[in-house]
Amino acid sequence: MTIALPSAGVCDDIDNQLLCRSMAPECAMGARGRTELKDAKMPELHKNLIAGEWVDGEAAANINPSNPNDIVGHYARASAADTHRAIAAARAAFPAWSRSGPLERHAILRKAADEILARKDELGRLLSQEEGKVLAEGI
Repeated sequence: MTIALPSAGVCDDIDNQLLCRSMAPECAMGARGRTELKDAKMPELHKNLIAGEWVDGEAAANINPSNPNDIVGHYARASAADTHRAIAAARAAFPAWSRSGPLERHAILRKAADEILARKDELGRLLSQEEGKVLAEGI
């Protein structure tokens, strides 16, 4: 099991121009505080997993609340149709899950827990950045 994580970008406001490192070489604050990229590739869009398929959507920036110039990542917004597909997929998967035994469920959940614990520092930093909290609260 793998968990896709965004690469954190760090922006500095210098002479009313934003110089971004990690996410993009050049960017400027756009309408309503969203970052728009200029002459640079769009950072990776983290897609939604629906029925075993990665699905695109309109990009939405996740911004650090303690530093609005710090973009944690760009994520796909699910449409109403995407939401309905995801609910239908969950309903379709439920019978097989409900027939699985406790040992099988334990193995699946243990694998997820092991992955989270193996990446706790990385996940803690991202949670702290995303929520605008101190590192100790993220980990």
